[in-house]
Amino acid sequence: MLDLKKMKWVFVITVSTIYFLTFFIVPTILEDGDQYLIMYDSFKNDLADTFFGDPVTNTDAYIVNTYYYPKSKSLGENALAMVLLMNRNTMRDITKYKMHLVATNGSGYSVDIVPKIVVESYSGCAYVNVVATTNSLPNLSKLEITSGETRMQIPFRHARKTAPAPVVICLSPQFISEQWQIFVAHAHISRHFGGHLHLYITSILDQYFDLIKEYEKQGYVTIDYWMRMKFERNLNSTEPNSNVEWRNQAGAHTDCLLQYKEAASFVTFFDLDDILIPRGFNTYFDEFSSFFFLNPEIVTLQYPKREMMLHNKPNMSDMNFQEIFGHSWFVNREDAGKIVARPSSLNSMWIHRSFNVPDKKLHLVKNNFLLHMQKPFDTDGQDSVPFGMSNYEMMDDLKLNISILEPIQKDFEKFINSTVVQSISERLPTHSYYFVILFRCYYKKGYMSACPNSEGCLIPQRSDMKCVHSDANYKSGPQMEPITYHYHENPIFFIVPPVIENGDQYLIMFTSFKKKLAETFFGDPITNTDAYIVSTYYYPKSKSLGENALAMVLLMNRNTMRDITKYKMHLVATNGSGYSVEVVPKKLKEAYANCAYINVIAHSTVLHNMKKLEIVDGDTRMEIPFRPPRATAPAPVIMCISPQFVAEQWQIFVTHAHVAHYFGGHLHLYVTSMLESYFNLVKEYEKLGYVTVDYWMRYKFKNNTSDSPEPNSNVEWRNQAGAHTDCLLQYKEVASFITFVDLDDVLVPRGFDSYYEEFSSLFYFHPNILTFQYPKREIMLHNKPTIEDINLVEQFCHSWFATTTDTGKIVARPVDLDSMWIHRSFYVPDKKFHVVNHNFLLHMQRPVDTNGQDPITYEMKAFSILKNLKLNESVLEPVQNELEKLLNSSSFQKVASKLPTHAYYFPIMFRCYYEKYYRSLDNTCPNGEGCL
Repeated sequence: MLDLKKMKWVFVITVSTIYFLTFFIVPTILEDGDQYLIMYDSFKNDLADTFFGDPVTNTDAYIVNTYYYPKSKSLGENALAMVLLMNRNTMRDITKYKMHLVATNGSGYSVDIVPKIVVESYSGCAYVNVVATTNSLPNLSKLEITSGETRMQIPFRHARKTAPAPVVICLSPQFISEQWQIFVAHAHISRHFGGHLHLYITSILDQYFDLIKEYEKQGYVTIDYWMRMKFERNLNSTEPNSNVEWRNQAGAHTDCLLQYKEAASFVTFFDLDDILIPRGFNTYFDEFSSFFFLNPEIVTLQYPKREMMLHNKPNMSDMNFQEIFGHSWFVNREDAGKIVARPSSLNSMWIHRSFNVPDKKLHLVKNNFLLHMQKPFDTDGQDSVPFGMSNYEMMDDLKLNISILEPIQKDFEKFINSTVVQSISERLPTHSYYFVILFRCYYKKGYMSACPNSEGCLIPQRSDMKCVHSDANYKSGPQMEPITYHYHENPIFFIVPPVIENGDQYLIMFTSFKKKLAETFFGDPITNTDAYIVSTYYYPKSKSLGENALAMVLLMNRNTMRDITKYKMHLVATNGSGYSVEVVPKKLKEAYANCAYINVIAHSTVLHNMKKLEIVDGDTRMEIPFRPPRATAPAPVIMCISPQFVAEQWQIFVTHAHVAHYFGGHLHLYVTSMLESYFNLVKEYEKLGYVTVDYWMRYKFKNNTSDSPEPNSNVEWRNQAGAHTDCLLQYKEVASFITFVDLDDVLVPRGFDSYYEEFSSLFYFHPNILTFQYPKREIMLHNKPTIEDINLVEQFCHSWFATTTDTGKIVARPVDLDSMWIHRSFYVPDKKFHVVNHNFLLHMQRPVDTNGQDPITYEMKAFSILKNLKLNESVLEPVQNELEKLLNSSSFQKVASKLPTHAYYFPIMFRCYYEKYYRSLDNTCPNGEGCL
């Protein structure tokens, strides 16, 4: 038998052998041994807990985002998923921490829940990426985190319901980003193979940011905010940014996963310089689907990375995809790869894998790899990174077929053919500056550190290289035991707002002078009157109005007091917590005629999470309905159309709808009254995405006071100014450009392929201008009796025009404008107002009727042949093709067959407008109410 001493040695050797085999030898032999490291950490923690317990330390946590899923394939119903940065020193095993949440639904019912916590982290940083998941209540309206009696409300939002493409490519956050060449390559390649980039930005060169924004407008990429974490209150806490792994890339990947969890078929987690080209498949979707079909048990795919030689180009016009990717110079080794997953199968993500997916469910791809564009040669042909250099070899078996790259090159050439893109590209840097500095710092300070990140990098500031930063309102919750929580809200890209000058027009200055003079001698008595609230919009965040802004469109009686803009309207705003504040909004008026009722805009800043709005007068209160503005726009250019009244000219609508749609515009059409058959046609176009139909009321006072002026006959042109302002406020935060036109004012770009390009060019070459006015010029127009007879080439491509132009209509960026009249805004000074001289609106005011007769036999216009104004037929041919394609629809034909073939109301209304208003010297309030 062995003596006691020998038994001890056998025991020690046996335990040591098992230890080294399990945690050092086996992981290196297997494909990936990360799971063993996790098991080892868990074993150590459990052992320590058994002997010493698990004491809790007071720390801080940062809530990155919280998502609510009414229904989720993997998380279940009424699920919550929180992305957090938590301090690993809170307790030995942070996954055992019991976070207490209180979820409250719309009925006021609450439930206390404790979410499950998982960690995705590899390094020894103090802060780790944590995902907390649980199930709550249907119709969740409020979420709080609690500790004893202390509570803090947590903002949450719904995950995305749709994805721009079946495959979403989640890209690591960009920090002091300047390598625009790699982004351009990635954007076009991913788009061609059916992917969509989701790009997080912390900071980026401003010219590069402008380029990415242009790609976002054209559907290549979605830009998202990624913050440098800040604690609103300094609590002697561990600073988060320098104590988190690689700027919390794992958190960004997890956030992107949770955003698209129910919407995308596949999600990839790449760096910007990791580009995937399918091999043997036409799309990402096909390649990924094949892998998961042939390996049904796997949860994630890992594509290895292989460096490819890359030469940066100084200008966008120099880029050639066949040249960039069609060679065979590669590094003869592969690096740690990146992940592809079905989002429904995954709840969290690290940088190179998920530690919550076992090794046997992770599949390493053998027949393809990511093209790693890590160290590009700069534009002068020199290696921009003279250290950590890679050894490239010619590997012909890895070379891509150039034919794959040809359609990508064509897409790129089409993209840069835009004048907007060309103007941006001229401002892009031609050489790398920050990239070299960061790369050196990453290698020397990052990869060699126990907590790798870029906070220790010394970044020089240059006045000639400005950056755009993501920023937000940072919030700190009350002190809690053991964790105090922090979060942010209302994220923005930090751009200095434009300086707004006070340059009111001479008319406004003169009127103001008169009123001030009268007030000096006679005071400003107030008269009891009536007002009509047209609409009220609440903006949690507005680029121009600020946070928690309110904007009201009203009809107010100018006789209330001499200067209606000085009237003090008192509003009370109440938020979801019951807290109220009283505000007095600023008022603007947009009116020219001497009507009793005028278009007034009231705007103010109220409360976050406003739930109730009241107008007060002493002890009397009235609740006002409000709504949020539009969250998205159907197109970058919105065309706000004046309200339609007794409308029957369907031919002009059809023309405008197709021309606008083809050139990238979307009609927003207000309707007061309209022939039923015409309305059915408009609704058919609305279903197809050409137009949004909106209500425009004739005003009625339910409790009519005997001495109140009747509003409809005492407002300028059915309150067109109010409709224009309402449309502006609806799309204020979502449209790139907005136009205010009549239905018979049709714009065809000249020298540009779209409205967006033409308008962008105008604002680019006139940076100080706020509004552009396109003059109107009548074009001879023949109405057709049926929709099948309409030929847009014939209709527009002739040279019969009026010899004179008329007062025009406005184009603006909605963020620059808060109110609008019919032909301009009186709050835009003349020096910021510019009349366009290279193009005009085609004014189809007096169409010749279907029988060849002019329905307007008075006030006839003199037309002349002006060949220099004639449109090229090739411009209108694709628009005509689109119309003809639409006519093939049986439902469309059925609606069109009921349209009137001749004009009836139009001549009546036209005569009334001219005889009663335009030609009348004593009528100071023009509108259509007096027409029989």
